[in-house]
Amino acid sequence: MIGLGKQHKGLYYITRQQNPHLVHHVNRHSSLWHQRLGHPSAAPLQALSKSIPEVVFDFSNNCDVCPLAKQSRLPFSSSLIKSVAPFDLIHCDIWGPHRVTSHSGGSYFLTIVDDYSRFTWIHLMSFKYETQSLLKSFFSWVQTQFNCRIKSLRADNGAEFISMRTFFDDNGVFFQHSCPSKPQQNGVVERKHRHLLNVGRALRFQAHLPLSFWGESIQTACYLINRLPTPLLSHKSPYVMLHHNPPPYTHMRVFGCLCYATNTHPIHKFDKRARRCIFVGYPLGQKGYRVFGLETKKFSTSRDVKFYEHVFPFSTQPVDYDDDTTIPVLPLPQDISHSPDDLIGPDDTSFSSSVDNSNISNPSPIVSPDINIHDNPQLSPILHIREHHQDLSNQVLVVPTSPSEPQLRRSNRVPQPNIKLRDYHVYHANLLEPSATSAT
Repeated sequence: MIGLGKQHKGLYYITRQQNPHLVHHVNRHSSLWHQRLGHPSAAPLQALSKSIPEVVFDFSNNCDVCPLAKQSRLPFSSSLIKSVAPFDLIHCDIWGPHRVTSHSGGSYFLTIVDDYSRFTWIHLMSFKYETQSLLKSFFSWVQTQFNCRIKSLRADNGAEFISMRTFFDDNGVFFQHSCPSKPQQNGVVERKHRHLLNVGRALRFQAHLPLSFWGESIQTACYLINRLPTPLLSHKSPYVMLHHNPPPYTHMRVFGCLCYATNTHPIHKFDKRARRCIFVGYPLGQKGYRVFGLETKKFSTSRDVKFYEHVFPFSTQPVDYDDDTTIPVLPLPQDISHSPDDLIGPDDTSFSSSVDNSNISNPSPIVSPDINIHDNPQLSPILHIREHHQDLSNQVLVVPTSPSEPQLRRSNRVPQPNIKLRDYHVYHANLLEPSATSAT
């Protein structure tokens, strides 16, 4: 403010008597310092205005630059919606794809969480389009098993759920879907995914299993989480909240441990009566254990299983948790210090003396060079192979070659002429030495 005056015929006349504080006071607009200091918030400007009189703090003006440069998402408030009965509201989401397919061929899994009991169901899938058939089967299963209908379904903005609007409308289901790129609005199932992955990783790392067992790890993790008490449910388990009965715990075993499943169908009287396996989960709808045969490399279900819960067959060698290479489950002993005579049975003394310090001349698919066994003590262990013939002369002893004398491989491919000479007739001329009787 410069001074006080009155308007007269379009002009302003300043009075002679002026307040000196008002005459010499110039209003410094706060937006100028707001721009000078790089558009700070109100707190720094308010602190500077107390110590520096030239800095004016007044945020009555609106800055158009600040929201363009600084605006972020609004905080997500906690949901106050609480279901009063099972299946009033279910949460759904799809996890995946994983770069390594499971043994069942799955790269995804569909997660369904009941809001009231927090009971969880997961279904392994190879493709996302399987979601519709799985959800329709789940709706029918709930109607049959619990004699109730699902009232609301909450999912993300995925096309797999959006395409089921007609099914939801026909069944009277209120479909709730989150806004695009807002997974926080589907936070119940998102947090459940984190819980499932944490437990699944712990189970797989404990058993040192290859990455291809991630499907079995996730299914077992879901089975265990449904039976563990949680503070969210007043230290009750989801199983109790849904079935109103405590779950059994006596049948549980350590995931990935060594077990022996009874061979109920032996081929002959001297066949093995048990199969060496690892425990990989609890089958749905069967009172038994799901095991993976270490010799057959196949999954099966058996109730006659003996467990060794402190033995993990896959832990015999270090495993790279990011690699999907198959390692030997039961490797050979590391200390191999057998002599050639130890590998030949007590009934093979005549055979041993016949091949010592001699050349192998019998025809065989594998040809070994002439090697003196006693003169080469550093040779690797001898592997002898017997062919069941009546004549002992057909028995073959295969000896690996020495590193100093590598065995060369000869090709059996028929030589072909050069492709560049296919249109030409090539003749070979031999240089003959002059004969002594030839004329000069």
